[in-house]
Amino acid sequence: MVHPPPNPAGSSGVIGIVLLNFTLLHLAPGDPAMVYIGEAGGASEETLKEIRREFGLDKSLAE
Repeated sequence: MVHPPPNPAGSSGVIGIVLLNFTLLHLAPGDPAMVYIGEAGGASEETLKEIRREFGLDKSLAE
């Protein structure tokens, strides 16, 4: 049985959507660690630093 070749338009569409989501998440205002914990503000600065380190939010995009 012969399979049709992959659809390059579909692949580029998925890649485009992933890049758009990544860009929008990094341009959005606010602190992702604070959103992760909750806006109630019940976390200490040490906890926030730990979450930023765990998720790599303490690094620049180039790293």
